[in-house]
Amino acid sequence: MQRVSNWESNKKQAAAFFGVSVQAIDGWINRGCPCEKRGRSLNFYLPEVVQWRYSQDEDGAKLDLTAERARLAKEQADKTAMDNAKLRGEMIPVAAVRELLERILIVFKTHILAIPSKLAPLVLGLKTTAEARDAIDEHLHGALNELSRLSVSNLGSASGPSGSKTAAKVNGKRVG
Repeated sequence: MQRVSNWESNKKQAAAFFGVSVQAIDGWINRGCPCEKRGRSLNFYLPEVVQWRYSQDEDGAKLDLTAERARLAKEQADKTAMDNAKLRGEMIPVAAVRELLERILIVFKTHILAIPSKLAPLVLGLKTTAEARDAIDEHLHGALNELSRLSVSNLGSASGPSGSKTAAKVNGKRVG
């Protein structure tokens, strides 16, 4: 192929043509950009440089069509495997897990916040700190036991934090 001399340039001209710095051109040279040394200067044949640039990926690595096809095939296989795992019920969306955790925390918060209102009348009538401590301990353990028996499947079907059923029942009475 015969070269057109109008398309030849030095490093500074090549940098201006591509809209990059001279230091960027130096980086390109280190990664294999085609150029010719003529005396003390470097000459670039711009069509060859353009072709070289299009054959590089974003990181400057040489694109390999076989490797890209293999990567695509792997991504497609991974997607199919994830779709199959979802259909088998082995995977659930992150949003569903987040929503379930929010519901669990709401129930937990409701149970914990109910303790002072349930204990205040009891503790007020007690004579010693030991009796008060025992009453508090008993109610805390009761609330924790109630939470440990909490059914996640029931939470999953209840209305979530944005719904209208956010107040949980404690000992048969609505709280909140």
